[in-house]
Amino acid sequence: MLVVLLLLSIVAAVAAPPTGRFLDSLEFRKETRSIRATLNQARLLAVTSGKKVTVTLEEDEPALRLSGPETAIKKIGPGDGELTLDPGAIIFLPEGRATPAAVGYRRDRRSWEMAIDPLTGLAVEE
Repeated sequence: MLVVLLLLSIVAAVAAPPTGRFLDSLEFRKETRSIRATLNQARLLAVTSGKKVTVTLEEDEPALRLSGPETAIKKIGPGDGELTLDPGAIIFLPEGRATPAAVGYRRDRRSWEMAIDPLTGLAVEE
């Protein structure tokens, strides 16, 4: 019985690190999908309301603030991630267009970037 437990613990020790990396990768992809969904939500809100919607960064945490007909704060992930927006704001127009911008997200060793197409207002991965 002790030999079986020893073998199981060895197998668990070998399998644990790859499983942890896989779970981190899933969490990072979830966070990047959240960024894309927030930007799509801002575009849709501008088109349906007929008013400009501005997206900016929150100061203290990786979160996007939507300002326009409604104000909302969308938290992206854990506080250790770094969200960038260049320039500092994206303005989505009622016609479906947007100001050109680049959005980036970095956590641990992973990074992700995308651009906002000014003609369609859609997010395009780089």
